[in-house]
Amino acid sequence: PARDLYAYPLNGPMTIDGKDGDWRPWLGHLREYGQNDIIDVYRHYTPATLHFDMIAGHLGDSLYLFLRVIDNRVVYRQVGSLSVHRNDHVQLAMVDPAGNYDRYTIAPMQPGMTHPFLVTSKQDGSRAIRVEPDIDAMWLPTEAGYNVKIRIPLSLVSNKTAVPVTDVDDPQSRAPIVTLGTASTADPAAIGRLLLPSAPLATAL
Repeated sequence: PARDLYAYPLNGPMTIDGKDGDWRPWLGHLREYGQNDIIDVYRHYTPATLHFDMIAGHLGDSLYLFLRVIDNRVVYRQVGSLSVHRNDHVQLAMVDPAGNYDRYTIAPMQPGMTHPFLVTSKQDGSRAIRVEPDIDAMWLPTEAGYNVKIRIPLSLVSNKTAVPVTDVDDPQSRAPIVTLGTASTADPAAIGRLLLPSAPLATAL
């Protein structure tokens, strides 16, 4: 259950604004990721350092994600930095309908609307290749950390996905503390299932 992601059927398109208002009818289905969902730990970790709630939704040709991240210190990507991982970041990994395995990283230099970077495999150093303009994301600061709302076209994802979050607290060393979430993105065989609602089945039921 922690690895798989169920996309709840939505009544209308979500506004990519970072706020939870249009998610309110589904907030009771938020799942918390924390101590039991550690993928990699590099420094001393406590749940106060990082944990997050996440929910997925589906409407038409779009998959929507909402993350409410509790982070005691948010570190953004340095202006002009070629690295997208030496800062707080959200990863997306998915198998597209053609069977290709793609990895993306959301790592803005400041709050606001952004697009993730397509990155190489972990074995190839997780280097950023290009920006993916078809995936929209809003990174909104909160008193406790930040929210991220994401819209992904279903043309980029089929039935396999993973969503990890990495915490960096020191803006000087920029060393990661912990990565936690649904599954590691290093191995496509290890990522979870994306479960989309079936309209014909729902009608039949």
